Amino acid sequence: MQKDVQFAPGQIRATQKADATTKAAKSILDAEIAAREAKTERLRQARLNNGKQSGESATPALR
Repeated sequence: MQKDVQFAPGQIRATQKADATTKAAKSILDAEIAAREAKTERLRQARLNNGKQSGESATPALR
């Protein structure tokens, strides 16, 4: 007969710690992505405004 196997408390804590670490890493990555996208948009707007002021085309040249 096989008895019910219960997880040791150490295993539960390890899983909880891993989950907490994963959540923290994801939140850091999400913040970095948001900052990068905001910077990209800000630079894009600055480039478009600079092109309008100098009379150049707003579209980039094809290579």
